Amino acid sequence: MQVTETLTEGLKHELKVVVGAHDIAGRVAGRLAELGRTVKLPGFRPGKVPANLIKQRFGQQVMGEVLQETLSETSQKAVQDKGLRPAMRPQIKVTNFAEGADLEYELSLEVMPEIVPGEFGDLVLSRPVVEVGEADIDEALQRIADSNKRFKPAPEGQLSAPGDQIVIDFVGSLEGSEFAGGKGTDQTVEIGAGMMLPDMENALTGRRTGDKFEADVSFPADYAAAHLKGRTAHFAITVKDHKVREPVTVDDDFAKRLGLADLGAFREDLRKRLSDDYGRISRARVKRQLLDALAERHSFVVPGGMVDMEFAAIWRQVKGELDSAKTAEPTGHAHDHEHDHEHQHDRDHDHDHGHEHHHDHAYDHDHDHEHHAEPAPQSEEGTKLQLEYRGIAERRVRLGLLLAEVGRRNNIDVANDEISKALLARARGFPGQERKVFEYYTKNPTAMQEIRAPLFEDKVVDHILSLARITDRTVSIPELLREPDDAPPADDGAKAEAPEVKAEEAAPAPEKPEKKKRASSRAKKPTATEG
Repeated sequence: MQVTETLTEGLKHELKVVVGAHDIAGRVAGRLAELGRTVKLPGFRPGKVPANLIKQRFGQQVMGEVLQETLSETSQKAVQDKGLRPAMRPQIKVTNFAEGADLEYELSLEVMPEIVPGEFGDLVLSRPVVEVGEADIDEALQRIADSNKRFKPAPEGQLSAPGDQIVIDFVGSLEGSEFAGGKGTDQTVEIGAGMMLPDMENALTGRRTGDKFEADVSFPADYAAAHLKGRTAHFAITVKDHKVREPVTVDDDFAKRLGLADLGAFREDLRKRLSDDYGRISRARVKRQLLDALAERHSFVVPGGMVDMEFAAIWRQVKGELDSAKTAEPTGHAHDHEHDHEHQHDRDHDHDHGHEHHHDHAYDHDHDHEHHAEPAPQSEEGTKLQLEYRGIAERRVRLGLLLAEVGRRNNIDVANDEISKALLARARGFPGQERKVFEYYTKNPTAMQEIRAPLFEDKVVDHILSLARITDRTVSIPELLREPDDAPPADDGAKAEAPEVKAEEAAPAPEKPEKKKRASSRAKKPTATEG
């Protein structure tokens, strides 16, 4: 085998590899001989099929197998002999391959950049922490009580009011003609819950079961359905049922219904769960500071191919969200479609970086390597948006390579039992399909990497944080929940949206809060990991 380096430009390398015809012929002959010992053909005993007939029947197949085998073995050896450390799977282009001739191919690859992690002992980070007080537990208990809504039939003749539940049929029309999506049957509505547009909610207040009436409903100028924006529709409405809410008393009996011993035990359980949840948010804030600091301290060239792949993944999600927003149709007819989609534009932060770029590649050389072309911009705004997201992709890749290098230098790894535990947690999210989930991940190395990568990243981040100087700073819950780039609230003592605590069969762990964002025309940047 002859290897000639034809290009060295930054991280890009190109090699020309020639494998002699004699070597190829030997490989082909060996494979044909192996087939001859086992193949079965009509009229011949096993092992007695003439060699020329074996070659005639299986020659092309064997040549293909030899090509793939030779490319895999020789390309890996060529890269190793040159002392190169590929950042991604090399691309192979066969330039000559025929019976009796040398195999010639070009091998193109980008190598890993030289990464020298800085010292972490001089990193100064601030960790926001909150103390869960009795008032916070009271609020959580009330939210659980509110989520345990029970309704009973309204007293005969009682008028509907906010907080009541009614069932309605309705038919909407524009200028005397019914419009698409303007009809509903047996629609359950809780008055005052914001399920319907304001005009509709007002019209449903003060009604009884059996009432039939008409109402005009104005749609906002930014309504999702284009044919309803800024228009007023006329609705014919029938009230079919009316229920009022039963009061829920937060006491020992309420706690027992949720699987706790008494109200005291319920409060302690909530205290722990809220503390744990706020602790996770606190860690996310510290991690965000850390990633920003690492990005500022480390600057090195990253492989363009990795940036292309990262950008393509981001752009697919962004474009999908933008397309969905354009084609959104009303699903609730008179419902309010102002969804608060969390379209945030703080440029990296929590979105950097979840991908652990693992670079011990097993040279699976498909020579028709998939190219990740950048989407063509369709407008000036589209071009600006792509440039913005490409910058995020580059930052993600740089941080991922840095964290991988820190992990490599410090022998940080993820144990099999840790992966199994994470996989079990993932499978539990698919009740009844746990076995299929296990089989999917265990048989798919790429999918299994999705399980391992965030575990590895967390370990590396924890290692760096253990070396940094971190000071705890007591903050209010609103301050902890506020995104770092958000403007401070007018009243810092105002209630913020706390982690959601649901009441199911037992008191579950609180979920991470879904913080309201101001609306934006841009799509949400995809999050690689949960902070």
